Amino acid sequence: MKCSLVKSWGRVAFILVLTSINVLAGDIVKINFKQNSDYKFQRQQLEFNIQSRVGQKFSQKVLDSDVKRLFSTGMFSDVTADTEKDEIGDVTITFTVAPKAIVSKVEIVGNKKFSGDELRKEITLFAQNPLNDKLLRESTANIRKFYKGKGYQDATVVPRILKDANGKVIVRFDIKEHLKQKVNDVIFEGATVFSQWRLKHSVETQYSIFSWLFDTGLFVRDDLARDKQTLREMYLEKGYLDFEVKDIKVVETEDPEYVNVTFVLDEGKPYKIGKVTISGNKSVPNAVLDARLRLKSGETYNSVLERKDVAFLDRKYGSLGYADFRCKVVRTPDYSTHIVDVNYKITEGSVYHVRKINITGNKITKDYVIRREIKLQPGDVMNQTRLQKDKQRIMNLRIFKKVDAVTVNAGKNKKDVDITVKEDKTMHLKLGAGFSDSDSAMAMVELSETNFDISDPSNYFRGGGQTMRARAMLGHRGNSFSIDFTEPYLFDKPIGLNVKAYRHESYYDDWDETRTGVSSTISKREFLNDEFNTVSLGLRFEQVEISDMDDDMSQIFQDEEGSDQISAISLSFNRDTRDSHVEPTKGYELNLFTEYNAEALGASEEFYKVELKASKYYSFLDDSVVLHTGAKAGIVDTTGGGTVPMYERYFLGGGDTVRGFEYRDISPVDRNDDAYGGDSMFLANIELMHPLYESIKGAVFVDAGTVGEEASDFDFDDLSVGAGYGLRIKVPQFGAPLKLDLAYPIVRGRDHLERKLRFHFNMGFDW
Repeated sequence: MKCSLVKSWGRVAFILVLTSINVLAGDIVKINFKQNSDYKFQRQQLEFNIQSRVGQKFSQKVLDSDVKRLFSTGMFSDVTADTEKDEIGDVTITFTVAPKAIVSKVEIVGNKKFSGDELRKEITLFAQNPLNDKLLRESTANIRKFYKGKGYQDATVVPRILKDANGKVIVRFDIKEHLKQKVNDVIFEGATVFSQWRLKHSVETQYSIFSWLFDTGLFVRDDLARDKQTLREMYLEKGYLDFEVKDIKVVETEDPEYVNVTFVLDEGKPYKIGKVTISGNKSVPNAVLDARLRLKSGETYNSVLERKDVAFLDRKYGSLGYADFRCKVVRTPDYSTHIVDVNYKITEGSVYHVRKINITGNKITKDYVIRREIKLQPGDVMNQTRLQKDKQRIMNLRIFKKVDAVTVNAGKNKKDVDITVKEDKTMHLKLGAGFSDSDSAMAMVELSETNFDISDPSNYFRGGGQTMRARAMLGHRGNSFSIDFTEPYLFDKPIGLNVKAYRHESYYDDWDETRTGVSSTISKREFLNDEFNTVSLGLRFEQVEISDMDDDMSQIFQDEEGSDQISAISLSFNRDTRDSHVEPTKGYELNLFTEYNAEALGASEEFYKVELKASKYYSFLDDSVVLHTGAKAGIVDTTGGGTVPMYERYFLGGGDTVRGFEYRDISPVDRNDDAYGGDSMFLANIELMHPLYESIKGAVFVDAGTVGEEASDFDFDDLSVGAGYGLRIKVPQFGAPLKLDLAYPIVRGRDHLERKLRFHFNMGFDW
């Protein structure tokens, strides 16, 4: 008992001693740094790596941590810390650091494929600085990653430290590049469900005919895992639940830079669907959900239809306010009968309502510019589908780099919607030059503000979501000057107003054409309560002058010389469901345009125009392949039986209409084979775009078109057809994709049309 009491009191005494030491610990009054080297680090750099600070209580534990932290930077070969107390217990700390040897130079040896300048961009270690182990490891890893990204999977990078004069060191990166391997052929052993061609063009590991020109068709081992998953998804879509890639063989050809890749497949057998059930649903009856399911009992299992079912259930419950909705697919396969039961296991959660909508990140843009795009309102059920559409509407303003929309719990069955935007640069000065097969050489200057506010000079006329643009184009075949203003929400309603003044000068081979005028258009979006619909009413007042007509031209052309006045009113309807206006991959666009040029409004002649246009986009293989089909038909005619002015008639041919034919060459012609245009037009296009290499896409296309003499003349016996192949190249400095098309006229609808291979190009850049 006595011994136990002694031990207990001893523990208490030990704790009291430790406590008294901590209490009596003095303040840090000074921190010194001694550097045993000619190279001196700045004091701020050293202080950044320690936690001890003047004025704090001294702690030996913190000091020990400071020593470890300084040493771990990799900049020092030795780090020590000494302390000195004064008469009242305050502490002075002195850190003594020994920087590593100075790097006299950084060398790169063994590199042949890539220059030293390219590789030095990956090196974070610099000459005339102390050797740093951390930066040395980082630089080595960066160079290895660089080579791997370029397809050199077996490249080795070995850092070496060599002694130099005066105690300095040389850092040398010894590189062995080995060979960049490319794919020669891809074989799918055991494939019967899909053709070799289909499988080869579905995986990332594939041969490229452009490998000699670009870094395409590289063999990348990391792609093989993704290829296995791609093949798995393809076979699941056909019902092969037991499908497996048993092995992947990579064998070098006689040329060691090329390899043959063989996927060994075990396809198994397809499964039929047994029962398709939904469980866990309480608020929506099975009868409502079952009717919309794509998977059906007795049919072959299809993973794509399964994902569509899950997406439907998610949209259905999301629109009802079930923000926490979850759906798990449970498959129960019978391996003996190859029948699989599918159960959609639902967790509904609770119904939420919107409490409030918060907007942050907009420093220039007014709140109302964003809020008017949001259809989801406080008090509504938390409709996730509507929220995603609202997010896309905000992005479509094209004044934000990024838009995030998240929901946050705000009490029982309440959600706040937090919308965060990141503003993009909206004032643009563009200077450009370019070429096309229709306009030849041209130069352009444009000043625009896409977040303009005509009513707010205090904010430099910015932040109102309006657009103001001034543009001038000077070219070999014409000049163009215009200024226009757009208000997307007139009177705070989804009514757009566009006003434009312009002057266009066109220099044709045998005459000149000048058009000077103003136009105004009022557009009502969400027409008939449908967000995809827009109806527009427009006015156009224009003076057209035909001059410098060549004396050799026929009387048809001579009659056109002079000046006319256009005073036209137009009405159009547009329905656009495309997912993007710049690079659409799915959706469609329909447009009906009508215009009437009336003498009552001051026009020289009366004529009308009706045009109908339709286009549809289909995407395949995760939007990497896009099929576009389109057609356009139009008529123009006078009301009094006269002749439609030539400047309003239709011409086809060239890179923007029917490729394979000369610009404006598809048209009725006079006795000299000069095209004078027609009163009716039909145009159809089909184009399949596919990826080639990074920002380069290929396009297979067929164009067909005809121009009739009269408005009622849609004689398809005169149909001209061109076909070919082109490239679509996205270059950061270019304002639009570079289009290069090689086309051949496979059907000539008129005798004067030439049958020869044509190259169509359209390119321009801005900065």
